[in-house]
Amino acid sequence: MTLVYFYRSPPLDTDNMIKPILDAMKGIVYDDDCQVVDLHAAVREMRGSYDLRNVTNALWLAIDAGDPFVYVHVDVVPEPLEALP
Repeated sequence: MTLVYFYRSPPLDTDNMIKPILDAMKGIVYDDDCQVVDLHAAVREMRGSYDLRNVTNALWLAIDAGDPFVYVHVDVVPEPLEALP
């Protein structure tokens, strides 16, 4: 899972952003937040410079609106490799 908080000022603490989002997705995206095994969280200023190639229309509209928002991307983690003997 990737969470990116785009802010104007002042930013939220990254750790204060994560838990409410994980809790809100419980029962909708996953049964329990213990299923989230990989997490990348970031805080970025709205006025920053970003590579916007290949962004979704929804993400582009959120950036263009200029209001603070959180980008959330959820992906399935591949099964771990079996241990070698």
